[in-house]
Amino acid sequence: MPGYKEENGTILMMLAFLLAISAFVLGVFFYVITMQKTNQFGIMKAIGASNRFLSKAIVSQVFILSLTSIVVGILLTYATAAIMPKSMPFKLETSLVVTYSIILLVIAMLSSMVSVRKITKIDPLKALGRVE
Repeated sequence: MPGYKEENGTILMMLAFLLAISAFVLGVFFYVITMQKTNQFGIMKAIGASNRFLSKAIVSQVFILSLTSIVVGILLTYATAAIMPKSMPFKLETSLVVTYSIILLVIAMLSSMVSVRKITKIDPLKALGRVE
């Protein structure tokens, strides 16, 4: 089967690009959400919240949001697979779903570190608009 290895390599390359694009989109998404709450983080820092507390808050929020999204995505995927005609060439492997779900969760957690880094460097007075 000479074409099989070439097709398999193309699929792996497509999956690698998918994961790279997902990492970029997740990173930007969480960064934008964090930047929209800069004033809130500034207030929290001004009243004494530590960088560690804020970091834990961001990471836990990203974890819960990502895990919930992944579970909803899996449920929708299996629901779609259930209503597809049996004649459609579609194979949904549970091991791949679990593997890529874990990879996406890890990517989300790593992308949250960009937001954490930005929050730990916020000056409370600048975030509140008191210093120019």
